This record gives sequence, C-alpha cells and structure tokens, in this order.
Amino acid sequence: MNGLTEVQTNSQSQPEEASSSAVVTAADIPKSDAPLANRYNATVFSTVSSNSFMYATVTEAFLYPPSDGVTFVLENGSAIAAPTDINRALHTVAYYAMPVVGDVMPSFGSFGEPSPEAIETLEAIHNDVQINLQKYQRLSNYACLSHYSNPYVLRPNVLLVSNDYETASEFNTSLLVWQAHYPNSATNAELDPIVWSKDWANLFQPVSALNESIMDEWKSKGHRVQYCLQVPDASAASAFSACRVQCAPWVLLVTSIFNFIKCIGVLWLLYGRPQHTICTLGDAIASFLEYPDAITEKLGIATSSSLARTTNGSLAHARGGPQLWLPKDIRWFNAGSKGRWWFTMTTSIITLGAGLVIFATALSVVKRYYHSIAWGTLWDMGWGTPNYKELIEWSQPTTGKSGLFANIMIANIWQVLVSLCYIAQNALLSCQLIAYEWTGFARERKTLRVSHPVGIQRSTYFVSIPLRYGMPIMALFSLEHWLLSQTTFVIRVMSFDFTRIPFTTLDGWTTSGFSIIPAIFAIILPALLLIAQSANAFFRKYPAASAMPLVSTCSLAISANCHRPRADTEAHLLPVQWGVIEECVEGVQKCSFTTLRTVKAPMPGERVLALSDEKSSSRSELWYSRAKAFSAIFKSLIALYRARK
Repeated sequence: MNGLTEVQTNSQSQPEEASSSAVVTAADIPKSDAPLANRYNATVFSTVSSNSFMYATVTEAFLYPPSDGVTFVLENGSAIAAPTDINRALHTVAYYAMPVVGDVMPSFGSFGEPSPEAIETLEAIHNDVQINLQKYQRLSNYACLSHYSNPYVLRPNVLLVSNDYETASEFNTSLLVWQAHYPNSATNAELDPIVWSKDWANLFQPVSALNESIMDEWKSKGHRVQYCLQVPDASAASAFSACRVQCAPWVLLVTSIFNFIKCIGVLWLLYGRPQHTICTLGDAIASFLEYPDAITEKLGIATSSSLARTTNGSLAHARGGPQLWLPKDIRWFNAGSKGRWWFTMTTSIITLGAGLVIFATALSVVKRYYHSIAWGTLWDMGWGTPNYKELIEWSQPTTGKSGLFANIMIANIWQVLVSLCYIAQNALLSCQLIAYEWTGFARERKTLRVSHPVGIQRSTYFVSIPLRYGMPIMALFSLEHWLLSQTTFVIRVMSFDFTRIPFTTLDGWTTSGFSIIPAIFAIILPALLLIAQSANAFFRKYPAASAMPLVSTCSLAISANCHRPRADTEAHLLPVQWGVIEECVEGVQKCSFTTLRTVKAPMPGERVLALSDEKSSSRSELWYSRAKAFSAIFKSLIALYRARK
C-alpha cells in the first residue's frame, strides 16, 4: 500500500490523528510476512528414501553349493578346490590380511563388531543365492559404483564377486570381507566405503574420481572385484518406493497464526477505525480539500524537496513567495527519495550478489563431480529434484526439530530476501506512479480515487498500483518465489534398514538441496526486472506540458497544494483539476486543486506563490533569464537584418 506518511501535519482541522494502536498494527503487518516467506515451501514437503544395506566381498564359491565342486586357479597355475567356509569371516573383526597381495594389503572379516542380526542376514543371503542365483541382478563395476554412490535410490544388499583366490585360499573361506553400511547425512556427499581405491591410503574415493576405463582394476578393501550381484527383495523395494508427504505441524501452526494476525490487522485498518484512512493519493487530496491545513496555507506551491529544506528549520514561520513558474521535463527517477533509491538498490544488488556467489560455488561443485558445466550436463541433473551431488552442507544440524528448523531457514532465506526486494521495489514504483497520477490532474479534470468512495469518487486499485503495472509485477515475483522453491528446498530423508530380516525403519534426517537450472532462471529474472525498473526510471519523464510540483508521498507537500477557494466546499467529492485559482497582490498567482471551471495551468514565466527550493529555483531562474536575454538579442539581430534589407 502507498502509505503517505513521510511528513505529517498536526493541524487541528484535520481528521483525528492515527492512534498508536493503528501505527503499531500497520508496522506489524509487514513483520508478519517474514515467517510466511520463510516457510514458503517448508510446511508440507515430500520425502526421499535412503536405506542401509549389506555388502560382502566374496568369491564365486560363495554363490554355489559345496556339492558343485568349484575350483580356482591360483597365480602359480595350480588348481585347487574352492574354499566354501564363511564362519571365520562372519565372526572376525576385520584386519589387514597377510601377506601383501600385489601392491595392496587386503582386509579380512567384518568391519565393525558384527551384530547377531547382521550375521543372520548374511547367512540368509548365502543360503538364498545358492538356490536363486538366477534372480540376482548382475552389474558391472562402473554400474555398481554409480548406483551405490547415490543415497537416494534403492540400494539392495549387494555381493562384490572377487577373484582374489590367494586370500581366499590363505584363510580357507569364500567370504573375504563384509559390512553393514548405515548411510547418514555426514557421508552422503562421498561414495560409500565399498569404493576404496587401489591406493588404500585414499580410503574414500570422491565421486569425481569415477572413471569407467579403470573400473576393471577396482579393489574393495584390497580385493579385486569382477562384478556385482544385487540381492532381490520385493517387499523392501515396495516400501522404499512408496510416495510419502510429510507435514510439520508446528510450522503450519506458526504460519496459520501469522496469517490470522495479518488478516485481522488489514481488516481492522480498513473497516474497524472510525477516522478517515489515508492510504492513497486520492485519500490525501480528498482529506486536505475537505479540511484545508492552516499550517501550509501560506506556503503556496510546495515540493517534497523544498519542504525537506524548510522543515530543517521552523515550518511555523515558513512563507511562500513569488517564484517564476518554469516547468520542465522531470525524470521518473526524481519521484523517489535518495533514501528509497539507496535502500531499493542496496537490497536488490546485495541479494543478487549473494545469489551469484552461491551459484558460482554450486557450479564449482558440479564441475568437480561431472567435469563439465555445459548446459546439457546441468539440465541432466534435473529440475528441483533431490540429488546427492547437490546438497547444501553448511555444518547445520540434520536430526530432530533443530535439524528441521535449521534446514527450513537455509532453504527459505532467499524467499525472505526476495520478499524484502519486492517490498522495496514496489514502494519505489508506487512513488513514481503516484507522481504520474498527480501530474494527470494538471491535464484534465478527474474524480479522486479513494479507499472509501462516496458519490462519484472512484475506488482504489486492487493491488495499490494500476493493474498494467501491478499484475505483471505480482506475476513475476510469484514466478520468482516458485523458482526459488525449486532452487533450494528441504530434503526430508526416510531411512530403512535392509540389513535385518525383515527390514525395519530407522530415524531419518533432514538436509537441504539445491538445483542448478532453476537457480539460473531465479537469478536472471530479478536481474532483468531490476534493469527494466532502473531504465524506466531514468528514461521516462513527466512532461513539462503537464508539470506540477513534485510531491512524491510527502503529505505536507500535498497539503500545500490543496487550499481550494473557500466556497468550493464540495471539491473533495467532485472532479477536480490543479491550476491557477486566483491572482494575489502584484500579479502573483495562487494554485490549488479546485472544481472551478476557470482553472488553468500557470504559463511559463508567470509568477506563482511557491515555497522556494533555493538551489533548483535560483538555477532555473538564472537559465531562464539567460534564455530570455539570448532570445531578445536574437530578435534584435533579426530585426536589424530585415531593416537593412
């Protein structure tokens, strides 16, 4: 809304001043927007699933019954019966096996103290694979690593089939090493421990190091892997893929409370107060025409800038004087105060700058993972969907209510900043459009646009500014909020434990994610809007033909231009026009809004009663006198030339 409150009058002839409760209510309404914007896409959100899984590095003898008589050929060329025992590895805490095989010390046993449930699960897998091997899905090394590096896809229990027959023969086993892997928010940015590289000192191989050409050399904890087998589990797959929507009741409650407060405040300001409400330019003009302000009666024409200089001293002793009326084109830029421009540009540029910094950081992450930031690569990452390579890791908590709240704040901080930019840019544009509406009263007679129309008065704009401006801006900022909701978002992870039979549900966690493609559009859109608004302000002008004193939203300046003739008591209800209403002493003209048919705009060079804007008026008068002198000289030269002819 266009609150005309920059400079207030205190005349007793005005309607009753706004009560302190009204001021508090009006101030609280914008504050209530912050919690709403901050929970833009965090009250109800979908979930993704993750699961723990069992992985075991085994020889092919693990896959077949002992009766099949599997044989191995060792590096020395001798053939031996493949060992089939698994009990030793099941109950041994892993250590580095000796001797060294190749250039890596292989491991043997269970990583971590094995639980009875984990042992039971692996025994069940061992028995099942020997019966239903044809149901197990075979994956290449590269496909296995790519799949199991993503914590947000179904990762069944998996067997890593190795040809490390020497270690198997040394320990007389078909089970080399195994572990129950429990994913959590701290390890999701890396591949799982199964991805130990050939260099055993580099325990966690980063995703960016994946290279299909070297996958034949992949070693899991020192054992070369030939291929992988996924353990089938239909019930676990069904539970994992089920669609879920979660709601944060306390967030919903807070949002509802602030919405309720905002609605009550707006309704009370509009309908609950007995005194007149000054919300629009028409409200202010109507109020001052109905109750002329005695304080500004002797000022004459006043502008917001001239009053700003006057109010630094004593307004009570200020008087207008004869001033030359020298209309000129005025850029829309001048309708907003320096403070308003500074605030609008600062908030917008800082928000865009912060967005660009975060975006550049995100691009560096993408380049590290994909070795490319080409458009096709970015597009393939998806639009607003959780991706384990696009996580926001700011050391925020991830569990419990604190984790949910922290990630809601992280995901929605941009909504708050954009809402602040919207308020600033909308207020600046409103000032410019108020000035445009104001100058229209110099061209034609119009009824006033007020909050509570009476008779032929017009009603206010539905969105506080003309629809041709208001609707596109609302649509663009709504689109921007949606783009932001696709750019940064809360990721609520449901976790399942597939290392137990039957599977169980674990405590999930909350994190935040980002999406590159929506981020690009979310940065471009406000940047273009800021450029368009700045260009509009600098290149559009209020024409001199319809010049009026530039008052912006200064209610004191509006008051000074609303001293209608005493007999024109119904001016606030009827079509009015601004112009000369009478001639004072010594040919000085007085201007005001009025319904008089004789009203006309002051002519350039005429003297009007006005409050001097010392710098601008003296400069204008100097240029005007110079122009008149040059014009007189030019006319004299023309006359002399004609006389000689």
